[in-house]
Amino acid sequence: MNVHKPAAGKQPGFLKWLNALYHRGNDVYGSTFDINQYPEKMVRKLYAYITGDTDLMIFTGLDPDKGILLSQMPEESNLLYLVKPFFPVVKQYPIRSTQEIRSMAARRCPPTPNPFTTAVYCFDGLGTETGLHQPNADCEYFKDLLIQRYANRLLTHATSRITAYDLEKRYGKIIGKLFNVL
Repeated sequence: MNVHKPAAGKQPGFLKWLNALYHRGNDVYGSTFDINQYPEKMVRKLYAYITGDTDLMIFTGLDPDKGILLSQMPEESNLLYLVKPFFPVVKQYPIRSTQEIRSMAARRCPPTPNPFTTAVYCFDGLGTETGLHQPNADCEYFKDLLIQRYANRLLTHATSRITAYDLEKRYGKIIGKLFNVL
């Protein structure tokens, strides 16, 4: 997936977006940022989701009512942080690390914006919050949080360094109900 060489059959809109993403990555993470570290299929699905093109989303197997889960992501560059400005304003989201959310909740200092009620939210590092204070309580806190967001039909995005399978083992079937897993 070379940003600078258009290949036959690729959409000009996708290439323009990919070039903008490449430049945003360089602005945020420096010249060492490489868009090619992400699988092309995942980037194309992310583009389809962001554009909101229903036909393209159906073609790529995405559900517009679910959020995005990027699993097995490198810790040093958060792709959902990079693409946030490309979303329509009503679908833009705060990004908060799960460790920070759990730590604040443990101190009885609720995070703002509130992850239980904010219309669109992105959890960075889902599944990495265990072991902060009380391991079982950490898992239950986020499981309850995800279940409540699903019940209230709140759009939820997340990144994780672990696999979707491991997240499902930890939090249950809510992962498949809440997220398009890329």
